[in-house]
Amino acid sequence: MRFRYGDGVTDNSLLYISKYCTLLKSLTLDFWNKFNQSSVSDNAIKNILLSCNFLSELSLCNCVVLTENCFPEANSYFPSLNYLNLSECVQLNDNAIKRYRNSITSLKIQFKS
Repeated sequence: MRFRYGDGVTDNSLLYISKYCTLLKSLTLDFWNKFNQSSVSDNAIKNILLSCNFLSELSLCNCVVLTENCFPEANSYFPSLNYLNLSECVQLNDNAIKRYRNSITSLKIQFKS
């Protein structure tokens, strides 16, 4: 599932997906502009991660609300997730990245030059 210009996506959209699309394998939510983002909370992103156990690809570009609180507690485990794109997520810090990495052991790390 991909929302190329996700500025119209709200918490209700993500909560609906987490409730009715639990077999979802890929979610891309590319916001048009990190300063023009609609109402998406860290709780809605967390619900997606907790509900969609088969998610293998997650892309949240320009997601202003994305912090370490978006990922469930450190003892959570996401065995299927192997692609994570957090481009232009300005609130991320080293602790958040460490928490994500510890929760996603199957994550493939790629560096672009």
